[in-house]
Amino acid sequence: MAAFLLIHVAALEAFVRRLEARLRAVEALADLRVFEAHPESGFSVGGVPTRRSPYPSFQVLGHSLLKQASDSLRGSGYSDGFSEATLRGVGMPRE
Repeated sequence: MAAFLLIHVAALEAFVRRLEARLRAVEALADLRVFEAHPESGFSVGGVPTRRSPYPSFQVLGHSLLKQASDSLRGSGYSDGFSEATLRGVGMPRE
């Protein structure tokens, strides 16, 4: 592991889960979703590691904006090859 990796992938994933739970507990912030990226991330879509990045990081994004973008891909076949675990990981099925 490179010297710059000061946080293990499992620790970052746990941090993101805790942060998202806290955000959902505050009504004004409940629309926000958190995604992590890490050089050692095992998350993949169709075998492509979509959450790998040169450095550990996380993003906070609005669920309504994510849903709007996702809706624009419906019917395109984009997610046809996603596993059930991947669909859950990207928030599908969704309300």
